[in-house]
Amino acid sequence: VDVDPENRPTLPENQGLIGIDFISQFDFVHVPIRSSQAYYPALPQKLRDAEDDSAGGERPNYVQISDRREEPTGWTLSARMDEAGFVSEEGHQLRGVQLLLTNIRMATTGSNTSSAPTYWESRELNTGRQILAKADEGQGSGTWVQRFGDGETMDQSVMLEVPVNATPQATSYTGIIHWELSFVPELD
Repeated sequence: VDVDPENRPTLPENQGLIGIDFISQFDFVHVPIRSSQAYYPALPQKLRDAEDDSAGGERPNYVQISDRREEPTGWTLSARMDEAGFVSEEGHQLRGVQLLLTNIRMATTGSNTSSAPTYWESRELNTGRQILAKADEGQGSGTWVQRFGDGETMDQSVMLEVPVNATPQATSYTGIIHWELSFVPELD
């Protein structure tokens, strides 16, 4: 049975020999407004059965990177929240929010013999660039998945932290995360 993730992001076609294949879109659904500091979990990545488009279960949210170059010279995956942060359709901004990414793991297929990239088990995403994974020369070739959680922790591994002074309103908010996969050679 083929299973595909729901809510695929729009990625450029013909990305070449190295690129980001997939990025989960974090969905925090409807949550109650609180005047105190609050943490809201993102829903796990939903899957669809490719044969009949039925529900196919859930998996941890993830980012998938493929490096198919003959000479793996390394790469760096980083992310940051947009300067605007989380904003409502009316233009109201949630001040000081950040995304907490925890229980981070790197995984690949059993046939991939490449060394794993370096990664951090947790990261706080705000408007500053955060490195999530770094493959040095000879590492990270093939397809790698950076997942946030596992079968037991996937519903608590991506959290939206809303501080006391954020002043949330009874409306929907949207935020943009800028993901970057760079593979610029080091200068001597």
